[in-house]
Amino acid sequence: MKTPNVPPSGANPSESSPVEPADDARLRQARARLDHKRLIDPASLAQDGADALIEELRIHQVELELQNRELQDTNLKLAEARDWFEALFEGSPIPHVLLDRALVVRHCNLAASDYFGLLRRVLIQRPLVPLLSATVQSSGSYGGVLQAELFGSNAAGVISATIPMGQETREVQLRHRRMLYGDVDVALVAVYDVTEERRLHAHLRSARASAEAALTAKTQFLAN
Repeated sequence: MKTPNVPPSGANPSESSPVEPADDARLRQARARLDHKRLIDPASLAQDGADALIEELRIHQVELELQNRELQDTNLKLAEARDWFEALFEGSPIPHVLLDRALVVRHCNLAASDYFGLLRRVLIQRPLVPLLSATVQSSGSYGGVLQAELFGSNAAGVISATIPMGQETREVQLRHRRMLYGDVDVALVAVYDVTEERRLHAHLRSARASAEAALTAKTQFLAN
């Protein structure tokens, strides 16, 4: 991956270089000379059409130079922004995948490759649904439900799913947002593993229930 250009301290990487004031001055002076010539002696353009044409061409050349510089600055800004967002995507510790409408992985970050235990080149162009647990797949219509959720009327949302990991099944939340990847309609999906969180909540609920049962038994014992 290309290393993004790090802007100097205090600089904003999204700002482009300003057009040189001297270029603006050249353009204003050239137009002023031509306008002044037209106001003083309109017939001079007919008498000296070649000079007027040359003056117009010079003005047009300055305009083209300014437009070309602005285009180069814009392209540079876009390239820097792309590099920064690519760095954020690749460096995220949260697994991310880009899914097309067929629920095929079009792109993924390194965290997704590690989480699913697949090389990136293997994970890319692979359907997502087969990576989900057999319980989810057995529903038959889950692929259609998932597709409708990712590419429906809502631009973003959260879907619960399970993923087999060795001898256990992990519970995950698929937090998604619809977007364009080039000219392809895709869903950016972040995979949040909530297995340990839900186990902790279940343990707390069990401990609370046990404590309440012990308190009830103690109260009944003292009452007798």
